[in-house]
Amino acid sequence: MLPSLEEVKRKRKALGISIAELAVKTGLSADFIERLEAGKEEPTYSSVKRIFEILEKEEEIKIRNIKAKDVMQSNLMYVQPGETMKRAIELMKKHKIAQIPVMRNNEDIGCINEMMIYEYLFKGHETISELKEERVEDVMEKPMPKVDKNESIDTIKRILEKTNAVLVRNGKRIVGIITRADINRLKK
Repeated sequence: MLPSLEEVKRKRKALGISIAELAVKTGLSADFIERLEAGKEEPTYSSVKRIFEILEKEEEIKIRNIKAKDVMQSNLMYVQPGETMKRAIELMKKHKIAQIPVMRNNEDIGCINEMMIYEYLFKGHETISELKEERVEDVMEKPMPKVDKNESIDTIKRILEKTNAVLVRNGKRIVGIITRADINRLKK
């Protein structure tokens, strides 16, 4: 099923494509596309299908050219290994994040995430109040994968099939984070 005709103009503008460019790419006239977007044209199914195929192709090309630096969250929240789990949990709740890196001198040494907290509690280790008193370094998991700031979005997508987040580096310095939610926002 094709999207509604109102989506043509929205998608075209979001991609930065002019009516003339879309006309050339689809083989349809610019007048036809202009009338279609204005709701003054009753297009054939094949015309609409062609327009959406071109728009989807252009969207894929645009997304493929996106680099880690273009989509990363640069306001990186983190905890230090000597802090308590209470601090980690508070930061995660406050910023509505599902994972938080553990950093020492701008070096990623571990990770705390929601799933790990749940598993820790449900395996009968401790109560939530006892967990909050634990030091981060005593319960953290292995560090998140890291990618260069110029890494392609395709590579990042493949990594995120196996993990929830990746850290972004500029040289040796951690400069941001990309989560599955960030990638999902690209598709909208």
